[in-house]
Amino acid sequence: MKEDLNNIAMSIILNAGDARQLINEGLDFAENGNIESSKNSFLKADEKLVEAHRSQTKMMSLDFEEEVELNVLFVHAMDTLMTIKMLYDISLRLTKIILKEEK
Repeated sequence: MKEDLNNIAMSIILNAGDARQLINEGLDFAENGNIESSKNSFLKADEKLVEAHRSQTKMMSLDFEEEVELNVLFVHAMDTLMTIKMLYDISLRLTKIILKEEK
């Protein structure tokens, strides 16, 4: 069970980290006026966040089957996911503002 939890935590961290990279890429594209590339980066980031969230849901379903003992790695994964999700939401909104101002 602990190995499963660690694998799930790593999946969350890796997908959230990929999303962070794509968010930054999307912001760079938006800043340079490359709207289509910016949108594509944000769409890919969203896909990574969805995958991370699926992993989180998998952990929760494991907890329903038997009590899961949380560890530091999993807490870090949850923190990372929530931080990157917030970064995504704020960045997407800022990108929309940037693109409106350019019109």
